[in-house]
Amino acid sequence: MFSFAKNFVKTLEHSADTIFTGGATDESIFENDSYFSQAKGQKNGFRVLSVKQNSVAESNGLNSWFDYIIGINGHEIPTNYTENYQLIPNYEYFLKEIENCKNRSIILEVWSAKGGQLRTVEIPINEATDNLDDIPLTPNPNLIVNQTFSKLGMSLQWTPIISASFVYHILEINANSPAEKSGLIEHSDYIIGAQDGLLATGGEDLLGRVITSKKNQQLILYVYNHDYDIVRPITIIPTDNWGGVGLLGCGVGAGLLHRLPAVSQSNVEPGSVLFDTKSYNTPNDLSQESFHQTQSTFTSSSNAQVLAAPSITPAFSAQQPGSTLIAPTPIHPSRKKRTNTKKAELLDFLTEESERSRRLDHQGRTIETSTNLPPPPK
Repeated sequence: MFSFAKNFVKTLEHSADTIFTGGATDESIFENDSYFSQAKGQKNGFRVLSVKQNSVAESNGLNSWFDYIIGINGHEIPTNYTENYQLIPNYEYFLKEIENCKNRSIILEVWSAKGGQLRTVEIPINEATDNLDDIPLTPNPNLIVNQTFSKLGMSLQWTPIISASFVYHILEINANSPAEKSGLIEHSDYIIGAQDGLLATGGEDLLGRVITSKKNQQLILYVYNHDYDIVRPITIIPTDNWGGVGLLGCGVGAGLLHRLPAVSQSNVEPGSVLFDTKSYNTPNDLSQESFHQTQSTFTSSSNAQVLAAPSITPAFSAQQPGSTLIAPTPIHPSRKKRTNTKKAELLDFLTEESERSRRLDHQGRTIETSTNLPPPPK
């Protein structure tokens, strides 16, 4: 697990370096894609590369790869341009802002790649986080803040936010395919990275080119599963000798319709109960006999079109002994009945109009009844 995390961080570092040196930077995406609407117009941010276990950053919910810090204490992160017109943050200001909050808390504005949502994270700063000025800063502007803020339990890197869209959604998976053998899960898995930063620059056709270049070779992919909100590495061998079409044997989606979705607040653990029927109040006068009769109808006839409903006596009815209970008229007729009625009315209308058109078409015409036709020419 430690090796996986280390390699994953290395992949992220490759990602930012590659984007800065010629990757995709189409600013029109920010204007036309609602996925980035909560980023407050920021094109870059401090991406969380790693989070230490049992650290302050972990206890406050910071997520590596997915989280981008775009503000601190209500301010945007100040930036400067280098001689090469490259936008970089003001590191001194960022560190000074943290140092000024000793024995208090800093408020971070964090944009998440999961659904493109913005949230605030409060991290307490105590005396144990002093000497932040002693943390060396890398002179390479393409690897910004590559050192770990060990006192805060996280490492950061200045990265374009557009990199959050460099994902590939796994769609239908064919049986016996390399995708199935590798353990990919259709519709809920997203490829978010590959070994050595091979998917760093993004692009809808990049995954296909990488897969083709790794034909019949092992390839490590980093996969995020939305249902369980976890990232895992998988090893896949792209090949065309599995009995189907394609090197992976699965559909892959990319672009506007395949962004990472927001995490549901009601995630269900494997094996848990989705609906507990015991929590619903059933009528007291529902007879056990009618209940078992309905249950047997479900189990004995799987192809039945109509199931018999149990007879329920309303609790508010004052039925006298020996009296006959008249079933109430259904309030809403069935949709099928309404549909058949409309079809019948439409058919009658069309038949009537057809007859009317036929009569008008033959008005004023004289039908020849003579059968003495001239002989054909010789």
